[in-house]
Amino acid sequence: MPGRGTQRRPHPPYYVYLHLLFWTGLRPSEASGLQVGDLNLTRERLHVQRSHHAYDTGDPKTGSADRWVELFPQTVTLLRLILPLHVKPEQWVFTTMRGQPIEPKSFSEHWYNAQRALGLRVRGLYCTKDTFVTTALQAGVKQAWLEAQTGVAWNTLKRHYGKWVSPDNESELARFTSYAPGTLFGNKIATPRLLQGGKSL
Repeated sequence: MPGRGTQRRPHPPYYVYLHLLFWTGLRPSEASGLQVGDLNLTRERLHVQRSHHAYDTGDPKTGSADRWVELFPQTVTLLRLILPLHVKPEQWVFTTMRGQPIEPKSFSEHWYNAQRALGLRVRGLYCTKDTFVTTALQAGVKQAWLEAQTGVAWNTLKRHYGKWVSPDNESELARFTSYAPGTLFGNKIATPRLLQGGKSL
């Protein structure tokens, strides 16, 4: 509880931080490690090339985690709103009220309090990535795109989120339905002479 005389006030970077997590598939540590130089808002992309966790900044979690991530237009708009007029490439994108990069573990307390205030079951901050992945799978995105966006191999995604994979994602051949043999040329299927009379390769 806040002490006597303590005032609560909005801190926009916290809101945009959560928005980015929900709508990009970034890990909390990846979002915390973003610097202004990692943003290419004109092309609606950002470059994940570091991680900030346990008050330490280092390389991304895996080799595939170093990647370019696409952004929704609304996310770009929100990012522009929190950036100062004059910025340097090494400035942190998401900062605390003291100007330090957001530490995911410490930020979790704000996240938990917000959920309790809304009467929601408390979930960890990493559930934002879970929400993005399951929503993407329900939307039927391409497997290769989801791997590139999240930095997670398809086998791993399928193992953790398999129940959300639609039949279309199980087999890309399903996309050939209207072009499949027997439909592309009508009901007649041309049979090579070599296969007529029971002969086969």
